[in-house]
Amino acid sequence: MHIEDRPIHFSVELIHNPTPINKEILQRFYYDLIGSPVSYDSIDFSFPMQTRFYSTRGNRSQSIVLFLLDRTIIIEEWTTITFTEFLNKVKELGPKILQVRNQMVFLAHTGTLRSTFALTRYDDAKSFIMEKLLNQSQELMIDHFGRPLATTGIRFVFPESNDTPGIYHVLIESFRHSKKELFVEVRGIFGRQPVPAQNIDLIIENLKEMREFLTKRLQPYLAQYD
Repeated sequence: MHIEDRPIHFSVELIHNPTPINKEILQRFYYDLIGSPVSYDSIDFSFPMQTRFYSTRGNRSQSIVLFLLDRTIIIEEWTTITFTEFLNKVKELGPKILQVRNQMVFLAHTGTLRSTFALTRYDDAKSFIMEKLLNQSQELMIDHFGRPLATTGIRFVFPESNDTPGIYHVLIESFRHSKKELFVEVRGIFGRQPVPAQNIDLIIENLKEMREFLTKRLQPYLAQYD
């Protein structure tokens, strides 16, 4: 298995007390960001219960800030920026989001990281998961269910402890866009400690720990089977 992963998605969900969407304040916030490293190309007020700042690049890459009643989500979909650039964006936007949403703290936050790993000894990620991780054959599945698999995968949940903050949900699947790649997702849920603007680094550190988990623990775990 290749050591380097291919990141395709970064996001963080910043949860706060419910507050109405104020179009004028968010519109002013959008214009204040213009010219900064965290500016966006467009703003969307199409839906009354949410506002969206967004930029698109190419056919599918998007940068989004989604404002909902009780949370704000910063998303890099089919990302073209690095993880470090994403962290810088979260660090810059986090305190400003609290201010414009008239909040003192984020009550909880979640992070989601998605990547792919290219296999070296297997040409089919479905076969790799079925045979090496699950000790199953695709023929057995067809015999029992009467149809072939489109995708397959496994899911792990790792609980929180004093030494390991956050509940981690881990998904490992065959990647539907590339036969020889594994899709992996790590989602962390952090709700023990509210985060004020001056302590936004706590969110950054939790995201870094998730990234370390993906690259330093999940990758070697999978690589031993390839």
